[in-house]
Amino acid sequence: MSQSIATHVQFIAALLTIAAAPASARVGASEPWVDTRQVGPFICQATFPLGEYDAVFAELRDLQAELVRTLGIEPARDPVYVYLFSNETSHRKYLSRHFPDVPPRRALFVREG
Repeated sequence: MSQSIATHVQFIAALLTIAAAPASARVGASEPWVDTRQVGPFICQATFPLGEYDAVFAELRDLQAELVRTLGIEPARDPVYVYLFSNETSHRKYLSRHFPDVPPRRALFVREG
């Protein structure tokens, strides 16, 4: 797999798994987000510019409809917040600040509220 395809796949995986929470319980509200994009129910906040990932966001637009059709699940009623970090260090600091009892991991799904 080429480097750009691998990065693309990792970015999609991160969009789907890093963090999700209702708007009333947003853990990342105090973070210094550099860029934010909203695509359907997904609100993606990153500590780096997201401009080079516009093609990924275009694909993400159809994801919810595909999940509903393929898996028969209900569409998201609440926003799904996805937090993306520029490097492992900032990711680990975020986890230790907001989830000190959770072991380090690359992706974390959080449902609050």
